[in-house]
Amino acid sequence: MSDTQEQAQGVRAALVRGRTAVDTFTTKWLSQGNVTWSEETATDLLLMAVHPELSYVSFTRYEERLQQR
Repeated sequence: MSDTQEQAQGVRAALVRGRTAVDTFTTKWLSQGNVTWSEETATDLLLMAVHPELSYVSFTRYEERLQQR
């Protein structure tokens, strides 16, 4: 298997971990009678789960709003 294929498998595994972390959180949260959750919470859970295979840059809400223009 090539290095590129191994890296791709590592990224995929990290994203599956991230998706699982968010799904687990939302399932538990909803089962407790909550009807909404913070998008930032889901993002934080995702980013923690994909580390160290994937890195990210944090933006404040203000900075993110500027990037959307």
